[in-house]
Amino acid sequence: MLRSHSSKSVLAPGRLNVVGESHNQSDARRALEKEFVFEKTGSRNYWTEYEFPDMQTEVGIREKQDQNQEDGADLMEYRAAHGASLLVKESETLAAAARKLSGLKIGQLTPDKTVVFNKVVVKFDKSVDDFHQFANRVERSLTTTGTPEVNRIVEAIFQRVQNTCGQYASAARGTPTELQAAALSVANLLADLPKVLPALEKAAGVSSSGGTMTPLKDTMRTQRSSFMGLATVFSKEVGVWKVGNAHVDDLLSGRSKVDMSKANFVTKEAFNEEFDDWLSSRATK
Repeated sequence: MLRSHSSKSVLAPGRLNVVGESHNQSDARRALEKEFVFEKTGSRNYWTEYEFPDMQTEVGIREKQDQNQEDGADLMEYRAAHGASLLVKESETLAAAARKLSGLKIGQLTPDKTVVFNKVVVKFDKSVDDFHQFANRVERSLTTTGTPEVNRIVEAIFQRVQNTCGQYASAARGTPTELQAAALSVANLLADLPKVLPALEKAAGVSSSGGTMTPLKDTMRTQRSSFMGLATVFSKEVGVWKVGNAHVDDLLSGRSKVDMSKANFVTKEAFNEEFDDWLSSRATK
């Protein structure tokens, strides 16, 4: 059964629509989303978060762009710092799980305790794999920032993560002792990552987070949201720009304060509801 909703589309033809998404969800259905957008707006213009064309400006910490340089409106310095701070935050969770695994008593494992131990190992293996995949996804979305200090710090964080996951895969040979030693190595390798956050904050040109993980992550996200909103003020583009829903929430809530009159801002929930109804209607034709 279709949900009831207004006959008016949440997407506005002839305007720039900034639409929230969960990246993984939309990545899996980009082609369908583009069909939906074209049907609703009449425009083939559809940009992912980092594809939207940049305006030429001296706003923020970016110097005025060379006219031949192609950069996205999502300021890469902030994108890189936000991605790195997210990774450091995730590393704290993984390090805690690694310490838990390495501290389990395995001296005389009974059959029942072996089952429990193996379940912890399986869960930890998945955590390492998820962490590695998250790091790869974030890293793929980054390009050279043009700010050497941000580059240096962010690249060091990603290199530490890659080394950590690679060493765990090589060292965890299967015996409880080897698995615990490999987990302890993960905890030790990730322990120093939070120490780089004050330097990352300074290099990115922000000072309100105090150089700690969650505030820095939130500060970087809000800075990115503000820059995205500012891009809509200067842009003459028409179509749909898909961004993380947290950025749309920052803009709609007023945490990022910019002129909202130049674009149509749509939450992930509103877009998904109409998209799902569109898919359902296609299936019944």
